[in-house]
Amino acid sequence: MNRITYRMVHSIFLFLLVLIILAVFPNESAMAEDAGRAEFEKLLQDLYDNGTIPTTNGNVISYGDYVDEMAEMGYFRLTPLGESQRFVFSVHFNWESATRTPNLMNSGCGLFFQGEQGTNNHLLYSLRMDGIFYFSGYKGNKTLSFIRTPYSMPTVEGEADLVAVVNGAQVKLYLDGKEVFSKDDLPVMGDLYGVAVLSGTNKDYGIRCTGKNMFVYTW
Repeated sequence: MNRITYRMVHSIFLFLLVLIILAVFPNESAMAEDAGRAEFEKLLQDLYDNGTIPTTNGNVISYGDYVDEMAEMGYFRLTPLGESQRFVFSVHFNWESATRTPNLMNSGCGLFFQGEQGTNNHLLYSLRMDGIFYFSGYKGNKTLSFIRTPYSMPTVEGEADLVAVVNGAQVKLYLDGKEVFSKDDLPVMGDLYGVAVLSGTNKDYGIRCTGKNMFVYTW
């Protein structure tokens, strides 16, 4: 009986010790997500204050961290996350290449939306390793090209904050907090939105995209 009591006391002591450690040293991942959410909610308030979005009473979705890599020269992969025609999509991207000499124009990370089930129709906002951001897409097997503008020197590794505000046929795109593109008459296709990796090499893991603080707000 004494042994059982000792074990119970010992177990309770260990349990309390773990709780104290967690209280003193909080989970860094949870803290980072809380900070990311607070920053995202501030972004939403700013967008509401300047009239870009009509309300802040919608739904915020956190998608956690995203990592994808692809080693197929000239191809890209779209990863759907949800469905909506009215949303704010924000993510901090890091990108890197397995080789110092990929095809820079075909390598990068991005956000896609207006994706249509069963087709290749979509719109894509991407940062490429050639130092240019692209807003492009496909509709009915035809390539769409809206803008391509330099944002940095060419680099095989880097990071940036991307935000897309979509309301049906309207879009505003932001890069590192600055509006870089706006259009009011986009083709309206499907409801799918998500993330993309674009590959310009066949070597090793190819091109790797890592997304942090990935939030979507719908209304």
